[in-house]
Amino acid sequence: DQYVFVLDKTDRTIVWTPSSQELIDTSVDQVEDIFGKVFLGKMIDSASPNLIQQMDYWWFSPITKQVELRRAFYQQVGDSVVAVGTFVLPVD
Repeated sequence: DQYVFVLDKTDRTIVWTPSSQELIDTSVDQVEDIFGKVFLGKMIDSASPNLIQQMDYWWFSPITKQVELRRAFYQQVGDSVVAVGTFVLPVD
């Protein structure tokens, strides 16, 4: 389960997300994970064109209908932040 999403660093909005299209054009400062972490705002604030970074967050999966740990790998590209999110398997 991997997906690409794009954030506008200047406008601080979500430009594209395939699984939650209702969030397109929403302020990144209004989107929280299941535990109230404003992770997209932190992602935009820390994004750099010279470094791929990662951030974990908890999200409700529309596929499994469960809350899952997700990890996004992201980097600034021009005025955008491009990220790839993926499911993180629990460690037994």
